[in-house]
Formats: sequence, C-alpha cells, structure tokens
Amino acid sequence: MRKWFIWFIPILSVFILTGCANTELERKEFPLTLGLDVAENAGNNLQIIYNLPDLSKVTEQNKESELETTLEVEGVNFAAAQEEYLKNTDKQLDYSQLKAIVIGRRLLEKKDLLVSMLKYLESHNAISQSVMIFVSDDSKEVIDRGSKKEGSLGTYLEKLMNKPLKGEQKVTLGNLITHWRNQNETLLIPILEPAEKSEVLMDNAVILKNVTNYGQLDKEELEMLLLSTGKIINKTYYLNGKPEITLKKARVKYLIEPYSLLPEVTVKIYLKGNSQENTLQEEREAKEIKELIEKQIQERLKILEETWGKKVDLWNTFVMLGRQDRELWKKYNQKQDQYVNDRKIKFDIEWSGI
Repeated sequence: MRKWFIWFIPILSVFILTGCANTELERKEFPLTLGLDVAENAGNNLQIIYNLPDLSKVTEQNKESELETTLEVEGVNFAAAQEEYLKNTDKQLDYSQLKAIVIGRRLLEKKDLLVSMLKYLESHNAISQSVMIFVSDDSKEVIDRGSKKEGSLGTYLEKLMNKPLKGEQKVTLGNLITHWRNQNETLLIPILEPAEKSEVLMDNAVILKNVTNYGQLDKEELEMLLLSTGKIINKTYYLNGKPEITLKKARVKYLIEPYSLLPEVTVKIYLKGNSQENTLQEEREAKEIKELIEKQIQERLKILEETWGKKVDLWNTFVMLGRQDRELWKKYNQKQDQYVNDRKIKFDIEWSGI
C-alpha cells in the first residue's frame, strides 16, 4: 500500500460524496504541510514552502511518478507570497487537508513579520486553528524527510505525536494566536531536527515570550517541565541504571503565598506510579525508592529554575498570581520582567502508589 493513500483518501472522499469528478480535484491544490520562513536573499520577505500532492498523477495511478511536489514562493507578507504562487496556476488553494506548519528560525527573529502573518491567518480563517505548529532550522529539509517516511510530514507528525512524551507537547495555530493576543503566558513550540536515516527528531522546544524567541529547552529540561506541569505520563525512572518506577499520573497545584510583598510560589507536584516489575516491595525498600525519586526530581527542577528562572516564567505562574492575589498581580501587570526577577519559586514533590 503506497504511503500517499493515507492522505489521498480524505481528499477523494470529499469529492465522491459531492459527486465531483477527478477533473474537479485537479482544479484545486491541497497543501499537506507549510514551511514558513524569511527568504534568505530577499530582505524581510516571507517565504512559503508548499508540500503538495500531484493529484493528476494520483488519479492516473501512475506508480512510477513522484506523487508530491515542494514549491517555494516569496512575498512581503503571507497574502503577497500566496498571490505569487497563484500567478502561475489557475488552481485554488484548499487548506482543508493541512496538518502542520513548520516555522523557520529566521522568522522567529522577525517579530513584526510573524505577527503580521498571525493577524492574516486569524482574520481570513482559511487555515484551521487546530493545525499543528513546529519550529525548525530547515523547514524544507524536514518537510522532504517527513514526506519520504509517511507520504507527508503531517502524517508523520501525527504518528509521532501518539508516542509517549510527544502528544503532551502539541501546539496548534490557535495556541500561537492566543499567545500573541495574551502576552502574559510563555509558549513552548516543539523543534523538528533532521537526523540520520531520514528521520525527524522532536526532542527540544523553543521558548516564546511576547512572540519573541528566548532560547530553547533541551530534552531533559523539557521533560522536567512537562512533569512539573502535570503533562507527562508513562515515564519510567531509573535508579543505578535499573528501571524502578513508572509514572502513571501527575497532578500539579500552584500556591501563592498570601499577603506577601514579593511573589512567592509553591508548585506542589503529586505523582503516582508503580514498580516497574509490578511486584510488592518491602515497606522500607519502597520508602527508600520514593525518597530517591523525589530527591532526583527535586534536584533537576532546581537546576531548571536556576537556569531559566530569572529569564522567563516557564511555569506561567503570573497567570496563577492573577487568580490568587489580584493586588499583587496589579503591581506587576505590564512589568513581567520585574515579576520574573522578584519571584521566588519552590517545588514540593509527593510520590505515592509504589
């Protein structure tokens, strides 16, 4: 079974149900993935990379031909770049099958161009806000690799998101637009990186604050952040190289110290798991393992806070401050850099269910 069949069926079914012929299919283009970046040799122009199925070859069942094309266009903004594409074709663009947008690093550094693009996408509604968002140093390379693996990068990423620790990282166009509209919150966007054997890795994440790139979390930092925000399950912890406990559930509560002059936040993390071997352990051994795991997580979160705590509000505690201490929130409203600098944060970890 050819890989294009996965994405071709939804497109074909629409036209079968509406009684449209193959010629109707060929009057439209169905981008499967979009790459968005700043054109390298054209100032601040926006570059769009379209990953498209060649429906004429699909409907002819031409097994020997390439079933996809990747086309690049440029313009001063999204609308202009799209018009450049349409100048050379009489086909309409239909984004109904679009699953992923890959934003290039250069575009992240051009806040005005990125915001202009988000305004356009929000107001025109041509692209669903449920489309997944990723970041990459080389959008075209990861689009090409994903196409070779699963017929389209979007299909490849959907499968990737079903793996443990990946689905919790999902970010959509709607999330990015909300981040731009409500700049009180920090947003993490997964990074796609080319790897060996035509693979695409997704281990790190870009930190966005006020639609600005503040750096990136590595694999271990991202994992700790997901755990401390209650977004990680089925994670196995090792002691002395031996798998000991599998995390099954995580719950987080944020507590703001009342009537404090400076923001003091306690992140209470309730973890529930069981023995990797699913056997009953001696009470003393279970207690020792529990304490070791709690200490291990505590130390890693401390390092994470020391690295990023004075730069960005990774845990979005400012939002929690507004819910729990309105007066203190008013003091720091529009002064979030000062809030991050003044804030004290500690972690209280409780593991149960061993």
